[in-house]
Amino acid sequence: MRRLWTAVLCAWLCLMAMPALAEQTAGDPPEEVLVHIASNWPAYTLEDYTLLEDLPDGRDYGFALLARDGQRILVVYRAREGETMSCWLRTEKAVPQGEGCAWLGRDWDDEEWPENLVEDGGPRYEGETREALIVNFSPDAGEDQTVCYRWRNGGFRLSGYLLPGDTPGSDRLFARVGEGVIEFYPFYSGRNGDNVTTVYGELQTDLRYASYATFPMSIAAAREKLSVAPKNVVAGEFHAQDVKFSGGRQYPVYLGPGEAYARSADGKGQVSTNGWIQVFGEYDGYIMIQYGISAKRFRVGWIDADALPGSAQVPALSFVNEAQVLLQDCAMTDDPFMSRTAIAQLAAGTQVTVLADFGDYLYIETTVDGQTVWGFVPADAITKE
Repeated sequence: MRRLWTAVLCAWLCLMAMPALAEQTAGDPPEEVLVHIASNWPAYTLEDYTLLEDLPDGRDYGFALLARDGQRILVVYRAREGETMSCWLRTEKAVPQGEGCAWLGRDWDDEEWPENLVEDGGPRYEGETREALIVNFSPDAGEDQTVCYRWRNGGFRLSGYLLPGDTPGSDRLFARVGEGVIEFYPFYSGRNGDNVTTVYGELQTDLRYASYATFPMSIAAAREKLSVAPKNVVAGEFHAQDVKFSGGRQYPVYLGPGEAYARSADGKGQVSTNGWIQVFGEYDGYIMIQYGISAKRFRVGWIDADALPGSAQVPALSFVNEAQVLLQDCAMTDDPFMSRTAIAQLAAGTQVTVLADFGDYLYIETTVDGQTVWGFVPADAITKE
């Protein structure tokens, strides 16, 4: 019964949300793929395999779904015409996990596809084609899951996924994912202007780095989790510029330029390159960044300058280092542009070093719990010593 429901679900999804009929497996894997799987994952079972041919980069892509004890791996192979398939990507994060049955569907190019619409699936995004990988999962316990990665802007990007529903047959929401935006609407009813809820924010869409477990599974979760990089952040002589980092990486964040300073978030602060990051500049081998923690909370901190992509050009920073003293009790924050959340309470009379003027805030150095930190305090809380 569950498999029957899932088949119906996938048919509706492909007709209305994905937006076309999804073929099942396109043949058996070629010999080189079978050999590679047997050599590298001998304990895994090949759940399914599908092929997308002649993509815009001139390659064929083969997708192998492997499973063992509820753990699932997607292995992607590719080749140009006349070549044998070679392994391009292995990812566990991009696909649903757990005990159950999973299988693959696919979409393909079609001359009848509208230029600016994906049928009921919302706007066609720049560089997006019909070719797509569809991953279906029917767990032993819980709801059926479906996620789609469509070819867009030179690679496979998250195109959409189903959100949980109350019961089989309920009008489950579909999340149509673009660059910096998610549209939520009931996939049974189809997309129209009256039933679409739009949430803006950055979600990692690249198949190489996407993590299914982090996808917001409700509108409320999307509104809480996703954030949009602020525009034209200028404070004093400091300007935050958007920088596109290599995806799938994480870096520890410090309250100052180096490991000698306290680490943000009570020693747990780190930034993922799957979200937006803005860079103010470089100082002493570290870069001063701002990034989003949630829709209502940002953080300014420091990471190793080696994280910068080679193409990025950021300014060298300088600081004034003026000895001053607090006039009044005040909170220090690492988020002067959004939430202004306190990371420490400083008492009147505390001696500090002012580093830079950030308009309503001053950037200072002080000691908190025996550790040196750089942070922001209200400008009116300070006078010269």
